[in-house]
Amino acid sequence: MKLSEISDYLTLVANDFKMLHLNCVGTNFMVIHPWLEDLYKDSSDYYDTVAEMAIEHGEIVQNPSLALNRVE
Repeated sequence: MKLSEISDYLTLVANDFKMLHLNCVGTNFMVIHPWLEDLYKDSSDYYDTVAEMAIEHGEIVQNPSLALNRVE
């Protein structure tokens, strides 16, 4: 699997964590909300790192907003 393909999965994971973070409610909100924020930030950083590595290796990194159309 190419690095650019891995970056597609990472951007989708980051997006899922962001949505969980934004929609977190309930009695454990103060515990779960910052934890999900950390997961979102970390997964976004991983995406950025892998996308940069892909570019360094001559791969084309496509628009991340279209990643869902590219994964299987």
